[in-house]
Amino acid sequence: MSIVDDLTNSWRNLESWWNSVPFPIQVLVLGLGYLVLLLVTLRLFKFALSRYKDKMTATTYQTLYTMLRMVIIILFVVAFFNQFPQFEGSLIGFSALLGTAIGFASTQTIGNFISGLYIMLTRPFYVGDYVILPKLGIEGIIQDISVNYTRVFQPNGTTALIANRSLIDTQIINMRYEVEELKERKKKEEAASGSDRSLDLDKLDDHFRDFFKKLKGRKKVLYIYPLRFEVDVNTKQQSVIKVLELLEKDLEGNVVSDLSWRVVGRNRLAVQYELNIAVEDPVDLLKIRTKVYNKLEFLLEEHVS
Repeated sequence: MSIVDDLTNSWRNLESWWNSVPFPIQVLVLGLGYLVLLLVTLRLFKFALSRYKDKMTATTYQTLYTMLRMVIIILFVVAFFNQFPQFEGSLIGFSALLGTAIGFASTQTIGNFISGLYIMLTRPFYVGDYVILPKLGIEGIIQDISVNYTRVFQPNGTTALIANRSLIDTQIINMRYEVEELKERKKKEEAASGSDRSLDLDKLDDHFRDFFKKLKGRKKVLYIYPLRFEVDVNTKQQSVIKVLELLEKDLEGNVVSDLSWRVVGRNRLAVQYELNIAVEDPVDLLKIRTKVYNKLEFLLEEHVS
């Protein structure tokens, strides 16, 4: 006899012995085995998820851990009862009924949950980032990202609670820029325009060199907010430049790290400009926007109108 035949006979003898064991004893033994396996699985799952804990908020981590833990427990319970033919019919019927009820009652919730997982994996924004959602008419600082909702603190002091399902289908503008990314963008802009009317890169480097000495290892990130305005097409550009220089001088020593500008459009009536405000802390954008708008309007009325 071969080894395979020996193993087959041994398995049949073990199966025959197991079938002779009283049903309550079978339930007890398998229950203890599944319980040990479940505890080991949950421990490994918690260890694996903890590696990503620093990339999530406390609320997100706890919500994700709780929900996935429940899924694992349910799978183990179903697998346990599936070992006994006595429970097969009732288990299938109960599962079908429960699945139908959950499907009708929580379509939106499941959609939000899947969308939340997608956002956590793709990371279009982080907690603390300043974002603009044009289609939703919402902008502000990301306060929290959970598997169902994302909280955005708005400039007017209110908090917007946005379903993650809505975020998947909308445009998201993140004001967050890493310094190297910012410098590369400026280089491309200058190469395309052939001029240097926006931001002096040497000056930018000097400014950031001093600034990052103070940061001492913190990530090199700025938040850049675009403010758009337009002037009459007959207005000389020198007048606009003078206004922007006065605005920059007025903001010196303030929370603004730097200002840059560019022409973004022109028609037969007006020229559109974009003023980019760079700050170190996104919270400062909540405070500085109104001040910049008011000062810019005042200077335009005084020197351009």
